[in-house]
Amino acid sequence: SRSDWSSDVCSSDLFPSHDIVMMNYKAKEDEIKNNKFKEVAKKYMEYDGWKGKSKDYKIVVPTTPHELIVEGARQHHCVASYVDDVCEEKTFIVFVRYQDEEKKDQSIVTVEIKDNKINQAKRVNNESPLAEEKEFISNFCKNFNILYE
Repeated sequence: SRSDWSSDVCSSDLFPSHDIVMMNYKAKEDEIKNNKFKEVAKKYMEYDGWKGKSKDYKIVVPTTPHELIVEGARQHHCVASYVDDVCEEKTFIVFVRYQDEEKKDQSIVTVEIKDNKINQAKRVNNESPLAEEKEFISNFCKNFNILYE
């Protein structure tokens, strides 16, 4: 009967062992994902710190999945769900940040680059960028031959 099977097979040691194995698997999976993300980010490092002629903004290239998770939480949008797509090189994400040292970590615009064009650029709550932010993104795109409509 089923109750006999579960009492024989599912000893009290099995579930804690399973939990430990799953935690180790998750940690290894996270390590692999982190390494792959960093490897992909290296291809975009020429964008990092780009300011163009702007006195206010710069581009920041995220180098870890954690940075996308934090960005999504700050901006109240779903960019964290793009980690796998970045790792698989289906898309890439950059951030528009302030140059000002006191505001440098403040999220302004999250930008998705896919197939060498801007697929989307979003502010907090998926709002569209402001005019001056759009102009900065447009200049960034012109500098790196990225399509921005």
